[in-house]
Amino acid sequence: MCYGSIMGSEMKILLVDDHPVFRSGMTVMLGKLFNGAEIIEVGDHPRLIEEIASEQSPDLVLLDLVFPGFDPQRDFVALRRRLPLTPIVAVSMVSDGTIVDDIMAAGANGFVSRQRDRTTCPQHSWRSWMATRWC
Repeated sequence: MCYGSIMGSEMKILLVDDHPVFRSGMTVMLGKLFNGAEIIEVGDHPRLIEEIASEQSPDLVLLDLVFPGFDPQRDFVALRRRLPLTPIVAVSMVSDGTIVDDIMAAGANGFVSRQRDRTTCPQHSWRSWMATRWC
């Protein structure tokens, strides 16, 4: 059984990445996976701070680890502290295992590498991951 309101129009997703084309593609995919969800695109650290300070916390954060003003080993801890119950999934090209280990230890709910084999269908991977988290 899926959580009722979290699967659609009442869901708020924070998509944090400095690459507009990637954000655009993810927004389309997330819109199909979560029909009616509010998807907020963020491209830099000051805007991230602004969004997480808003009254309504997001239901999900998809977070690149490398974008202007953000230091993952310093700033992830503060993000987790501000959003203690919100799932935060890193979606990044980072290949440094130490950084990945640090954010996982600091409370990330997952890490999805953007360095995947191009023959793998990312939409299928996301659908499987999301289904195990919310259904």
